[in-house]
Amino acid sequence: MTPNRFASAEALNTTYIECNRRIQALRSLGEDVKAYGRVLLPKILHAFPDDICRRWIIQVKREGHSEGDDVKLMEFLEEEIDGVLTEQKIRGEISPASNFTPTSATLHVHYKAGSTSRKSRRSVEPFCVFRECNGHWAQDCKTVTDGKERVEKLKSANRCFLSLTRSSQSRL
Repeated sequence: MTPNRFASAEALNTTYIECNRRIQALRSLGEDVKAYGRVLLPKILHAFPDDICRRWIIQVKREGHSEGDDVKLMEFLEEEIDGVLTEQKIRGEISPASNFTPTSATLHVHYKAGSTSRKSRRSVEPFCVFRECNGHWAQDCKTVTDGKERVEKLKSANRCFLSLTRSSQSRL
């Protein structure tokens, strides 16, 4: 991920969404993200400005969390970015009607900012790409749990390994 040292609220939001999407892709492939916390989280923090990284370290020490806790980090980043967006709206630097994706909406939904189609206004129903059925998200699939089996299913369905969408080229 490209570091955003002096990024706008929109760039921070986009970076957060991309980080969250990549973590969800790892989980959907059956990887234990917590096992990679000491390696993965510094890479995520590197993509954000230094002041956000400092506030994360302060919060970890204050609350006694592990620096490698991906869930707490993503919650922290969500609050920080929502705060930056709110601050810029209050100052009038961005309009209240801007089409930013709320960071909390990125957990299971692949959203494209500015989309006004009828389909994008409807709520998204959970869909498992491994079983090709509705009712649960791919990362929550209890039937197809083996990482190798998940990879094979993605290859055979010609799906992207990162976004899980159908693509002309599968990538890992």
